[in-house]
Amino acid sequence: MYVAKKCEYCKRKQNAYKHLNVGNNINRKKKHLKMEEIEYHHRLPMQLRFTDADQFGHINNTAYFQYYDTAKIDYVRQVCDIPKGNYAIFAAHVEADFLAQVHSTDHVEVQTAITEVGTKSFTLLQRLVDTDTQEVKCIGRTIMVAYDLKQNKSMPMLPEWIDAICKFEGRDVRRKG
Repeated sequence: MYVAKKCEYCKRKQNAYKHLNVGNNINRKKKHLKMEEIEYHHRLPMQLRFTDADQFGHINNTAYFQYYDTAKIDYVRQVCDIPKGNYAIFAAHVEADFLAQVHSTDHVEVQTAITEVGTKSFTLLQRLVDTDTQEVKCIGRTIMVAYDLKQNKSMPMLPEWIDAICKFEGRDVRRKG
């Protein structure tokens, strides 16, 4: 398969968005951290699949969400031991800013950080990064909700989950106020 590293489509798309300063702050609310202030302690290399790419070798934007999901699952399993028994987490909101094209020959990883834990949910920021160039290709934000499978309803975050997240992130990420 022929892969164009700097095809005309990619150049035009990249130039069209240069003036936007995209990615400095994924959440428009003032209280959230800027992307530069976040430390991503969880990193998961991704294998790009042949079926993720179009005929020009561009990775389809929908594949990014699969990469993010894989990293989310890895994070919560490693840090919180979720899912466990009757408890699970579900995505309540997902958003992404696509900053640069990913090609099928790129080497990428998903970097993940939990930036805020509330009573029943937490905010998870992720970015897809080219490991060769360190270029951030996409930034994602997800709000995850704790869920009791037996009672079939949302539930408060378990204290041991919150403690494990704070310890892993190296700071207190509990929502203030």
